[in-house]
Amino acid sequence: MNKNLQADEFQYSKLLKAWFPLTLQWLLMSLEGPIVASFITKFSGQEFNLAAHGIAFSIGLIVEAPIMMMLSASNALVRGKQNYGNLLKLNIILCAALTLVMLGVQIPSVFNFISYIFNINPLIHERTKIAASCLILWPAAIGIRRFFHGILTFQGKTKYLAYGTGVRLTSVVLIALFFSKVPMLPPAALGTGAIGLSVVTEMMYTFIISKPFVHIIKNTADTNTILTLKEMASYYFPLIVMSFISVSVMPIVAMFIGYLPFPIESLATYPLLSNFSFALSSPAIALQELLITAFTKHPSSEKQFRKLVWWTIGISTVVAYAIALTPLSTFWFKNGAGLSHSLMQFIPIPLLIVAILPAGNAWLAYARAKLLTLRQSKFVGTLAAIELGGILFGFTIGVATHKMHSLSGVLIAALSLLNGKFLAILFYTQKGENHVHAKIYRSSSRRCLGYPKKPN
Repeated sequence: MNKNLQADEFQYSKLLKAWFPLTLQWLLMSLEGPIVASFITKFSGQEFNLAAHGIAFSIGLIVEAPIMMMLSASNALVRGKQNYGNLLKLNIILCAALTLVMLGVQIPSVFNFISYIFNINPLIHERTKIAASCLILWPAAIGIRRFFHGILTFQGKTKYLAYGTGVRLTSVVLIALFFSKVPMLPPAALGTGAIGLSVVTEMMYTFIISKPFVHIIKNTADTNTILTLKEMASYYFPLIVMSFISVSVMPIVAMFIGYLPFPIESLATYPLLSNFSFALSSPAIALQELLITAFTKHPSSEKQFRKLVWWTIGISTVVAYAIALTPLSTFWFKNGAGLSHSLMQFIPIPLLIVAILPAGNAWLAYARAKLLTLRQSKFVGTLAAIELGGILFGFTIGVATHKMHSLSGVLIAALSLLNGKFLAILFYTQKGENHVHAKIYRSSSRRCLGYPKKPN
């Protein structure tokens, strides 16, 4: 558990101290997209190159999904040498398997099938394949990095996660500068190549910086239940399912956009809008990890947690619309990301819709943290499935009626994302709270959970 949360009495200052480095890490990570886009847009045909880069990155995200929750697993399970060794073995097996999958993507028949699924425009087919080839090491690097991130988080060294992201961003810039001088390298591959290699650099940094803490763990007996490799796999499988649901959103959006009006322009602009939402959601993403620990250590402080969540919702909404409704949006997307005047025409209305998503992410982060504290991971998966279902429903309506309107694919995408978020929140408020209370009343350790006695 994070040292900053080990006090007997809950204190906002200690939670914020642990929260800030994690928020900074996700915020810095959100800058990666605009940085890469700024290099890609220096070349001619930016809409084609950005679209190819976006699809290739989506493919990488799908393959990466099984190891995304390795940070949480490592943080929750690794207390001594045996669980460390068994989870590390599982991580290595997953990383090796995913590397083989990324290699398989390069088989012509496999990529042709992927191209068919995503409805990839023939004009960007080849450059998308080349861009995807630059992400072969991406899943393994992410998996190893997140495994050691979990150890650092448990040891209370969250600042090193932020430092590692700084190393990653510095590497992205330097590698992109180098690749921009390489003749015949497609600009889309410049982007994925810089991202892929920078993650390897961050992984190496994380591995080195965590060595002292790994040494301590290897010389410590496990204080929690020791899980075999098979038990580790059983524990981790539900987390893989949740990751697939979450990560599948961006590729699904990219796929449906291909069937809607202005597909190239929409594929070029959607990743930047998604990145904007991700940046403003950084506090919520970091809050979830800390709330899981806080709910366990300070269950009677739920009112304080709710207050913190509402503050997060309010601040993120104000900041998002302060950007969306002012010239700051032009600075973000045109001056920062380098979008052309023609592509900027597709930004304003979808941006107004996307700006509300960080608030929804903050509320769902609170809900997931509470559910995971009670080990209700299946219900967390249900929330993710409902959100995905709402997105699919929105796109289905958009595609079915596309001949009746001229709404761009990126606008339909924004509306579909909002629909999915709304349905997930609605389901939790209607069913989730009752499910939580039922679980609490069934619990044999109510006093440990910090809830009042069950009424007679």
